[in-house]
Amino acid sequence: MRSFWLATAILAATVSTASAQGRSMKDNAPEPAQWSGFHVGVQGGGAWADWHLDNLVSTPAVGPFTSPGFPVGGFDDSGFVGGVNIGVSIQTGSLVFGIEADFNWSNVEASGDFVAVGISPGLPLNITNTLDHYGTVRGRVGMTWDGMLLYATGGLAWGTSKTAITSPGQFAGPFATSDSSRHTGWTAGGGAEFMIAPNVIVGVEYKHIDLGSKDVAFDFPLATVVNSSVDITIDEVTARLKYKF
Repeated sequence: MRSFWLATAILAATVSTASAQGRSMKDNAPEPAQWSGFHVGVQGGGAWADWHLDNLVSTPAVGPFTSPGFPVGGFDDSGFVGGVNIGVSIQTGSLVFGIEADFNWSNVEASGDFVAVGISPGLPLNITNTLDHYGTVRGRVGMTWDGMLLYATGGLAWGTSKTAITSPGQFAGPFATSDSSRHTGWTAGGGAEFMIAPNVIVGVEYKHIDLGSKDVAFDFPLATVVNSSVDITIDEVTARLKYKF
């Protein structure tokens, strides 16, 4: 009988110890990442921009700029972009959704040299397109596993570009003219984020941005106005750092 009570006591002590250890391990386990809250952050990376400039058509009609106009075509180049972001996220189980806005500065520009023939010996033109800045306002929805979030994003986009034309001239001497255009369009993409501390998030994001088409006009010599339109698309990849409140 004494052996029975001794075995029972040992078993009870073992169960009690295991239960206490289980509670201790549970208490010490890291809390699952919580994505709900406001955030602010910065981003930086690369952008690949494509411009398309429609035919240059003059008013009044002059030589190579007479309708249908002088064909120009496409430009493309890449460069650095960087900026700031702000947003809010809401987590429901493993689903995370929210909204984010960002603003980016850019040094992306592309240029080309042309000769507008039709008035001998032709009018040399250098055309340069510059992407000054752009931004987006987007919805986001994704799934989270522990400290990782994979998401899709899409919404509105806007931006400002500048098209400049310079020439050594022909009859009226050298000239330079430019026009800035403000664009609105759409964006879509996706990304991955990692919560490396309770309030610190790092990630990488890809977005395709279509800023649509905008009319531009240039003042040429001899009171000639040359009209065109420019459309812009951007592919952007940025690394991101955020602080969540």
